[in-house]
Amino acid sequence: MTTDDKSKIQTRLGYESDQTIAKDYDVDRSTISTYRRNIKRESFKAFKKRSKCSNEVKLKHLKADINP
Repeated sequence: MTTDDKSKIQTRLGYESDQTIAKDYDVDRSTISTYRRNIKRESFKAFKKRSKCSNEVKLKHLKADINP
């Protein structure tokens, strides 16, 4: 699978089953399932990182408000 194939697969993951996508790209269904899991894991890590940064900024502002 090329990088272009992976980006096409990523757009199809939202509305097609793993079996259909696997059949189109002639790969195992488990390969597509693993790819889907990895995408979810990466997006969750990114969300957690953004959330952590946001919370640190809020905390910094809160401390500044308490101790001017």
